[in-house]
Amino acid sequence: MQKKIRRFTTVAAATLLAGSAVIGFSGVANAAIVSSCSQGVCQVYEDMGSGYCDALIDQTDANENYSLYGNFAGGFYENQNAGYTCNFWMERNVNSTGWYQVGSTTAIAPSGVVQTPNIWNGSGYQARICFRFNWGSSLGAAHCSPPVSIGV
Repeated sequence: MQKKIRRFTTVAAATLLAGSAVIGFSGVANAAIVSSCSQGVCQVYEDMGSGYCDALIDQTDANENYSLYGNFAGGFYENQNAGYTCNFWMERNVNSTGWYQVGSTTAIAPSGVVQTPNIWNGSGYQARICFRFNWGSSLGAAHCSPPVSIGV
């Protein structure tokens, strides 16, 4: 598990800092949604003021190590005291036929980090990571990262 947390810390640091800069200058009172990509790592993030939900996906090898040219994708789901449950899932698009959910939905509340399993993401495949807030009486809008794919 230590290797996986180290991967999350290494991969997430630059992306989170970039997202924080955008959020810091947004100047809006509402929650800010940020999505970004850099070198095979993509993220979607929503700040709720006192906390946030964040989903990060990266291109990996079969051993779940970051690799821009790996044939898999894996990620992390994080709820950092957002005040609500966040429901997370991964999606896949094969040869531009449309997005569909891969695996189950993971609910995290009030705080925690969960690593996703690796999914196949070789040539012709794209993967992205998504979440939505569970407000209790209803579900919020889905927010998805830009896709990762082999070599991009």
